[in-house]
Amino acid sequence: MRGTILKLAWPAIVGNLLQTVVSMVDLVMVGRLGSAAVASVGLGGQLLWFLNALMFSVTVGTTALIARFVGAREEEKAEHVLVQSLILVLLLSVGLGAFWYGIAKHALLLIGASEQVAELGSIYIRIVFLSTPCIFVIFNSEGALRGAGDTKTPMMVGATMNLINVVLNYLLIFGKWGFPALGVKGAGIATAVSFLWASLTYLVIFFSGRFVLKISRHEHLSLKRETVKRILKIGMPSGVERIIMSGSMIFYVSIITGFGTAALAAHQIGLRIESLSYMPGFGFAVAATALVGQNLGANDPERAEQSGWEAAKLCVIMMSAVGALMFVFPRSMAELFVTEQDVVGLAVYYLRIVAVSEPFLALVFTLSGGLRGAGETRSPLYISVFGLWLFRIPLAYFLGVMLHWGAVGAWVAMTVDTFVRGILYIHQYKAGRWKEVRV
Repeated sequence: MRGTILKLAWPAIVGNLLQTVVSMVDLVMVGRLGSAAVASVGLGGQLLWFLNALMFSVTVGTTALIARFVGAREEEKAEHVLVQSLILVLLLSVGLGAFWYGIAKHALLLIGASEQVAELGSIYIRIVFLSTPCIFVIFNSEGALRGAGDTKTPMMVGATMNLINVVLNYLLIFGKWGFPALGVKGAGIATAVSFLWASLTYLVIFFSGRFVLKISRHEHLSLKRETVKRILKIGMPSGVERIIMSGSMIFYVSIITGFGTAALAAHQIGLRIESLSYMPGFGFAVAATALVGQNLGANDPERAEQSGWEAAKLCVIMMSAVGALMFVFPRSMAELFVTEQDVVGLAVYYLRIVAVSEPFLALVFTLSGGLRGAGETRSPLYISVFGLWLFRIPLAYFLGVMLHWGAVGAWVAMTVDTFVRGILYIHQYKAGRWKEVRV
């Protein structure tokens, strides 16, 4: 079982590593433009994450259904779900992208950004929002392939996409090799172009018929109400969960922005560095999702449970190791992004505070992934609401604003929330009610 988990997890880990490294390189490049540019791109990323939350409603349902059908050896049904989900995300993405494009600057101002940061951030995010259909296709395609047990193809596509992104960033942010120096605008164009390339690549993969999932020429390219209903029945709680999480993150970041641009820049830098720990978390969550779903599809609930626990154990070990590095070398990491010592000093506090919560964050990643693979998406929703809205935000306001701890208080609150949610996921997974979920 451990070998199977690692086989599924390592491509997702490597793919996430590449994405994280590129994200960090992006921020290093943008950091040369000043702390306002760092804050603007970071806040733009928060809005983009909110958009991804809406897409999660389809992606989670797609992954869970495909995993079940592949486990039951019903490949035609799995491929039908793929086609229906792709049509659905394309339809949803057009309206959502247009809406967020129109309110980009207002949304940034609403969460407390200064006029300068909001102006820069809206330039970046409006360009990226033009590629919303591409983003939806990418995430849904990745989820479908991983549910079918193919984690290598998303890794390869993601690696190439990220390479395109970093090269274009270098050319367009700084104006190299004859290209214009566009600054933050160049970063947005680079991201949008890389998304376009990856989305077209996934469509070529599915139509080629040479991979684990394919789009048959005989498949009717129209929505089937019953299939869409099944996808959304599973995925909607996860979509609501992500929307609630995104809303809480935006609310939480608005508390951070109240402590000044330096605190906001330090928060964005800390998040990017901490995302190194998300690599194993994301990889083992993918493995847990696929194996729990496939084993339930093969009518083996005990093996499904064992696969989730084993993935969690491996993830705790790896994320704890990354947390230890964050705790020991925070200043060296932060100085890769900025030279302003007030920002560096705050980033050091961020990294050392969150480092101690990494084992519990590993449990949040993997056990929630196992529950979603079973089609149990309601309990992660309840746990997220409880942890984020009843612990993180009130505690961040109390410690940061009322006790005058500033950003440090908000980061302590975030760590407490991670502990709480990790413990709740252990309880929920042990209860075992997820084994009886019908999809």
